[in-house]
Amino acid sequence: MSLLARLLNVLAIPGRVFEEVIPSRHRVLNWLVPVLLAAAVGAAGAVLVAAQPHFQKTVRERQERMIEKQVEAGKMTRAEADRTLAWLGRLAEPGALKLLGAFGALLGALTRVCWWGLVLWLLGRWLLRAPVQLPKAIEIAGLASMILVVGSVAALALVTQPGENGLEWIAPDDPDARSARARTLFWVSSLFEIWFLVVISNGLARLAQTPFFRAAFCVLGYWTLAEVLLTVSGLRQLGF
Repeated sequence: MSLLARLLNVLAIPGRVFEEVIPSRHRVLNWLVPVLLAAAVGAAGAVLVAAQPHFQKTVRERQERMIEKQVEAGKMTRAEADRTLAWLGRLAEPGALKLLGAFGALLGALTRVCWWGLVLWLLGRWLLRAPVQLPKAIEIAGLASMILVVGSVAALALVTQPGENGLEWIAPDDPDARSARARTLFWVSSLFEIWFLVVISNGLARLAQTPFFRAAFCVLGYWTLAEVLLTVSGLRQLGF
């Protein structure tokens, strides 16, 4: 099966893809290509977001509120606050925001695949007591992340709409439309995340040579615990 076939077939027949990948030699492209695809989609989204005046204004306002709190608390003088705001203002320019967003997309995609590979390896080793290899776990995580790539494309299509000058972000001055779009985006993102969890559970089951439901129990247990910890710590609100 070619690389392209693996990337596409993991969406429809992941079990067959994993059966071929696991016993074969390690192939870096199995996880590197999905990472690059996810980074490209994420960078495109970052560029679209950074180009919106409403987003740029929101970033500047948050920066100003953060600095003002430091001044009011006596942790920063007014002169230091002005210099800091000037420096942050340069980072809030459209070009800088696009560059930071593109870099963040690449780093996020790479981190996600490596992290899930590590999670599969640990679950397989510690809970399922199976000789799971870390490189193979990363390959499985990379191939399964193709589902999230497709989900990102769907999300990007939802938050943009055709206009006279090409793609336009949903109107910031239309709260009802923005709220409806946000709800739709949430449900679509949740659907793709569930799909990803099912497929990566399939991958763990084949890596550890264990029944699917046992592997799914481990994956869903980890995911639930992680979601609870992120929510309680407040990191979920920061986009983690």
